Amino acid sequence: MRVVIFSFRPHYGGAARSDVELAQRLKRHVDVAIVDPDGRCEDYATAVHQAGIDYRVLLPDARSTVIGGRGQSALYRLTRLVLALPRLLAVRSRTARVLGEMQPSVVLCPNFKSAAMIALSPSLRHLPVMLQLRGWYTPDMVPWYGRWLMRKHCAGVLAVSYATRNALHCAGVDPGIIHVLHNPIDMDDMLRRAVLPPAEPLPQAGRAVRMVLPAGIMRAKGQHTAIQALARLLANGFDAVLWIAGDFQAIGKNRPYLEECRRLAENLDVAHRVEWLGLRRDMPQVMQAATVVVLPTHSEGHPRSVLEAMSLAKPLAATPVGGILDMILPEVTGLFFDVDDDAGLAECVERFTRDPVAAERMGRQAQDYIRRRFQVEDQLQRVLKLLTRMSGVPCPQRPMPRKTASDDAAPGLKTDPPYSPGRENAG
Repeated sequence: MRVVIFSFRPHYGGAARSDVELAQRLKRHVDVAIVDPDGRCEDYATAVHQAGIDYRVLLPDARSTVIGGRGQSALYRLTRLVLALPRLLAVRSRTARVLGEMQPSVVLCPNFKSAAMIALSPSLRHLPVMLQLRGWYTPDMVPWYGRWLMRKHCAGVLAVSYATRNALHCAGVDPGIIHVLHNPIDMDDMLRRAVLPPAEPLPQAGRAVRMVLPAGIMRAKGQHTAIQALARLLANGFDAVLWIAGDFQAIGKNRPYLEECRRLAENLDVAHRVEWLGLRRDMPQVMQAATVVVLPTHSEGHPRSVLEAMSLAKPLAATPVGGILDMILPEVTGLFFDVDDDAGLAECVERFTRDPVAAERMGRQAQDYIRRRFQVEDQLQRVLKLLTRMSGVPCPQRPMPRKTASDDAAPGLKTDPPYSPGRENAG
């Protein structure tokens, strides 16, 4: 079996890392390659090469083909489409030639754009396409062409969470082709890395309350909410610092938001307690040094940062959006607060600080839950079965690892899939 991951990747974020990790696991069983239309992200290309994955770039000299989406006007998107059309046509032509030569058994497309390239190439329409959606889509967020692709040209759709699955169902996608495939986490690797010294010293590490917010810097991640919560904690007498870990050297259109957050910290007189860590390659060590991990996000698919925090048994407070609902069981594996609710976030941090025994208990239960539900081998076996089903080509599968004593359920944890029709945010 030959599997091709075909993806536009402008930056090396969580989704791009998941591409590389999945390809690395699959290559133990099948012939796998990553095809990149323009190769614009050097970090992505480097990671693929280091993983030993066959990597092919269709148009190495291509410029950006970003059209725009929610938040931009229809006129803006139409103008961008017209300007990008020659490059998109060139990518389509090269895609048809290269994939035609490779003859993959299945093409895994991690976004709508890459799936559209195959659907618009008549010579490739015979290829089984699996669309993998790692974001959280409410029904109104699914573009018209995305619905068309899923109804007419996709053999299967991999939804990263139950919230995403429900939203796609509500958008009119056949539920029979939708399969939930959570992001996994290599807990042993996280624990091994967490005990190493940080790559760089962490500022104000001696503070009693050390909050870390690990997310890209954009309004939808809620850095402003964390800054406002910090002001409340300081006003209530807590010796706190906020570490914001996110790449602010390459944030592009989000730079005004970064400056807005800096001004907010100044106006609230907490700038001296907000530390902008930048892009960190040592997040396990950073999380290990924190007392609480916070994620005041507005929208999430199935965030790696939550998986990482729970793997390290860290007290965790987050908003109940998207795939976070598949991981945090309130009062059992973490705490919830509402979107843009800085008072609620501050209250969660105060609870963890005032009751360290309860905080530690939730952290351990979170770790047990992640170990039993979101491990790498589980995801791999599920992907292999789906690839066989979609392609009709059998592929070898290793036996599942034996259950160990550490896999036993922690008190109060659910063992059934964390889904019920009434608790989802979409549909």
